[in-house]
Amino acid sequence: MPTSVRLKLECVPRVLGYFRRHPELLCAAAQKAVGRLERLAERTRALFGIKLRAQGELSAATAERDGCAGPLLELLAQVVGLARAAALHEGDAELGAALRFGSLTRLIPLERARAALDTALRSAELLNRYGMPEGMLEELGDVLGRYAAAAERRAAAIEAIAAANAELELLAQEGLLVIRHLDALNRIRLAGHPEKRAEWREARSVRWGKSGAGKATEVEGASPTSQGV
Repeated sequence: MPTSVRLKLECVPRVLGYFRRHPELLCAAAQKAVGRLERLAERTRALFGIKLRAQGELSAATAERDGCAGPLLELLAQVVGLARAAALHEGDAELGAALRFGSLTRLIPLERARAALDTALRSAELLNRYGMPEGMLEELGDVLGRYAAAAERRAAAIEAIAAANAELELLAQEGLLVIRHLDALNRIRLAGHPEKRAEWREARSVRWGKSGAGKATEVEGASPTSQGV
């Protein structure tokens, strides 16, 4: 999620806090707008919870995938190497062609790995004659299954994070629209109250800079005349 989205969302609890301190400013229109912000804040908290859980799942799935990668690469290389040797000795061009796996890297192409295992299983009798250790294909299938499951969990976590970020960006845009409405109302209600006006400006402004600190700017979309509010 871009920092700009997070900083915009941080305006929402400050604005809600302002109206909790000054309930006398809650006319009917302001009450409705604040209600929208409260629902938006609740959904924002839920989405951050979803992201936190998905990020934990992403870390765990990545560790599981990477932990399986080494053994899987080794087993694949062993099985493919033995099968190719058997294919050459037997003159089995079809078997040799089926095991053109390509370069083996940490990011293992799952479809090709599964195809190589399927080919080896179909040729298990031949591979056994050429000295394949007992249980080797079962071990390969087990490690490949764990690698694939971790890769799928990782992809699902990445998708969940992306979906949450997309919704948070929409919520940030909605929040600023609501705050702009409240700003227009407060320009009217706070015309003779400079201290409350300054406090409101501080609450509604987006705070750019490190960790949300630093220079504060007006809410996006505010009119030039609102700079003095």
